[in-house]
Amino acid sequence: GITVGGTDAGNYEFNTTATAAATITPKPLAVTAHGVDKVYDGTAAAAATFTEDRLTGDVFTIAYLAAFDTKDVGNDKPVSVTAISLAGTDAGNYAPNTTAATVADITPRPITVAADPQTKVYGDPPPELTYAITAGSLVAGEGFTRGLERAPAELDGLARRRHGDR
Repeated sequence: GITVGGTDAGNYEFNTTATAAATITPKPLAVTAHGVDKVYDGTAAAAATFTEDRLTGDVFTIAYLAAFDTKDVGNDKPVSVTAISLAGTDAGNYAPNTTAATVADITPRPITVAADPQTKVYGDPPPELTYAITAGSLVAGEGFTRGLERAPAELDGLARRRHGDR
């Protein structure tokens, strides 16, 4: 399909096809991470979702590693996303950034604690107070560092009626 035009074109005989070598380089891919909030689980492991500027119709998935700065509860905690890579049919056509930063929340782990019922005879020392977790659970290996406390009222309702409210 090669053609030549102009006033001197008739003075030349030329080929009508040609081949050439070209290099197609991967398109830089701007990968932006978005942190995913989680409930406290005792680890700094994080999850992320991504937006990027792939060409319409191209198919690939994004693999990555992500971690919060600490395992502890907090809002807008820094999340480091590393080892970003692509896999799939069109992955080789792109050169993604390999790291990204974002933020997410770690919210408190919900549990419900109820005091176990106890009985005390007037004048006796108070029984050891115990509790049970009735909803939710603690993270494996974690526990409370403070126990239950009893209100300091020694007299129960019956004793108050007998002795007067003094």
